[in-house]
Amino acid sequence: MRLLNGKYIDMRLVNGSYKEYVLDNGLVVALKERDSLLISVSLCVNQGTLADRKPETAHLLDHALTCVKSRNYVLEELNSQAYLGNLEAETHLTKTDFQSTMLAENLETYLKYISKLIFEPSFTEEVINLERRRMSREVAEMRGEADFRDMLAYSKALFGIDSPYLKIITRDPNAICDLSIEDIIEFHNSWYHPNNANLILVGALPENIEKLIKDSFGYLIPEDIAKIEFPQIQPLDKQFIFHTSAFDLLDQENPEESNAFLQLGFRVPPINSEDSYALDMLSAILGAYELDSRLHRAMSENSGITYSIGCKYDGTDNIGLFIIQGNILAKKYQIAIDEIFTQLSFLQTEPLIPFEMGLLRESAKCKIARVLDDNESCVMLIQEKIDSGILPEEYLEIINNITPEDILEVANKYFPDQENGKYVLLVRDPLKNKDSK
Repeated sequence: MRLLNGKYIDMRLVNGSYKEYVLDNGLVVALKERDSLLISVSLCVNQGTLADRKPETAHLLDHALTCVKSRNYVLEELNSQAYLGNLEAETHLTKTDFQSTMLAENLETYLKYISKLIFEPSFTEEVINLERRRMSREVAEMRGEADFRDMLAYSKALFGIDSPYLKIITRDPNAICDLSIEDIIEFHNSWYHPNNANLILVGALPENIEKLIKDSFGYLIPEDIAKIEFPQIQPLDKQFIFHTSAFDLLDQENPEESNAFLQLGFRVPPINSEDSYALDMLSAILGAYELDSRLHRAMSENSGITYSIGCKYDGTDNIGLFIIQGNILAKKYQIAIDEIFTQLSFLQTEPLIPFEMGLLRESAKCKIARVLDDNESCVMLIQEKIDSGILPEEYLEIINNITPEDILEVANKYFPDQENGKYVLLVRDPLKNKDSK
């Protein structure tokens, strides 16, 4: 869907008004009014770790932009003591989000504040040095997790050892120390421009909201942005099985009742594929927590070898992954693996019955309605819409037209068989080599 500068595209967003437009400088703006005392705001810059020339640059930048010293500097400049919510920043592969929720009466101040904080920062050596130290502790904490090495090996197999997508997983404490203030400024100057960002507001929006946005962001100057193409990962060429010792999961008092962690992943097409909708439905029928899913029924209710097991299709960022994971009774991990592949096989040979199709469609409606009933969740839904170009109504219409035969066909195209299939399996087993500890 093409957006024209300064022109509105009026849309429904499931039982409510939704407006999306573009400022003359290229900033995409999305507005949804809800009956609320609060307003949730997301400013998203469309670049993250995938654009790092030096590892950890994008992440250190978000630290430097949103640290207490940087925030207080801008508030002092605005001569404001307003409470503007807890600003949260998160760096992803392809974007960096800055989100907060505040009282509606403070919105005007917040818009000026977030515009200056993100697009016109004043970097200092003091801030960079402090955030470099803090970020080193963050990375050390992550790398010190008991499952870090196992999950890294799993991810390298799933993505490919040279994949740029591993940047968000590997993390490099030495690289943080090597980053300079010049590196941070260069990254900011390359990507942090209004025509490479979007602004989403949900909640009790004032009547003059468009003027407030124009006053706070309209003066920013756009720049030419070099578009980065996100590489699509190719199908796996072999099977990987990691069965590792996980003493951190051992129940010391009752070892035989310990749980193992199991994760199965394989590659599928990304979200821009016509098969993505059927893959989304397959992940729901297999492992959606809100449904009487097949894996939950077979492995929890019928056999009791797990309390919960879930399934997820991730087609974002041109990746395309199908993931099944859960904590299962360690001494019966092989039974759990066999049961997972049995359920995959059923979906390749037996079409879904009308009752299951109805459950999937009603569940999708309920999920979207639940998201729209909360400001912060609604912001996330709108961001997904901006990224994909698909409205929730359009998504519901598409899945309503998918047939059991369509789902059967997609399951046969992409689900691996247990013996010869191309997949990555990780079992973190507390009973493996437990007597050698």
